[in-house]
Amino acid sequence: MEKGPELVMYVEGRLMPQGLAMEIIRAAELQSDRSFYDSERTFNGKVFKLQQHLERLYGSLAYSQISPGVTLEEMESITLQVVEANCRFLGQDDEFIVNQLITLRPPHSLQEEPEVSVIVYCQLLDFSSFAQSYVKGVKLVTADVFDIPTGSWTAHGGQQIIPLRTDTDEYITECVGANFMFVRDGQIKLPSRRNWFRGISAQTVLELAQTLDIPIEEGYYTVQLVYGADEAFITNSRCCLLPVSSLDGFRFSKESPGPETRRLLEAWKTLVASDFVQKALNHVTSGRSDGPFQAS
Repeated sequence: MEKGPELVMYVEGRLMPQGLAMEIIRAAELQSDRSFYDSERTFNGKVFKLQQHLERLYGSLAYSQISPGVTLEEMESITLQVVEANCRFLGQDDEFIVNQLITLRPPHSLQEEPEVSVIVYCQLLDFSSFAQSYVKGVKLVTADVFDIPTGSWTAHGGQQIIPLRTDTDEYITECVGANFMFVRDGQIKLPSRRNWFRGISAQTVLELAQTLDIPIEEGYYTVQLVYGADEAFITNSRCCLLPVSSLDGFRFSKESPGPETRRLLEAWKTLVASDFVQKALNHVTSGRSDGPFQAS
């Protein structure tokens, strides 16, 4: 039986069909537990804030004293080539998640440097796992109140349940796979950036908040303080921004999303010239599911 068209990947310096790429990856044992990666999503087929994502990736590589063998500018060009080669697979409401993966394989001897491989690929974004959260909100829980796995998102009754982490002093930090912020008295409260992963989506929210004249305060906040918030939301590359309906059973705004969260969502749609919320909901109503969702 003849194979249909395949997504294109970049492996070992060249573009190739996904099937062939996976054969090479397996044969050369390019998959490694030690790897560096970043992911971006597209809007209308265009990669969002690619340079900022790559600067973060290359910052991590430089800190670890690892050279990927390609410059940041070359990685940007490679990524755009991969997206362009796969654009024919995008339907009306489809978008991509684009991934850069730098893998390190152990050297054969102590005198040799680790072997570095660069892999760039994209996947159709699966909206089905989070689309309804734009209107229902997600539920956050803390380990002190709920005995749940701390490393993953789960679902119950059609809502995502996501752990909210705290530091050793019991101040809130971030969620699994997402940054967290809350709103109180018309002001966005941002957990200290010393305590969380530098999210590009979170930075986008802060930029949008400035354009909307929403004041921002960064500080150290307890879970108990968050219980009294007016509204809250999480951010990551796939979802952009999702409202939070409750924390440990304490409900926020009666409406979902809350008024400030809604303003931020509308501003984001304008920024990218795409109603990404409606696109996601269209996938749910059409019953489509395009693959596994990985929060990050």
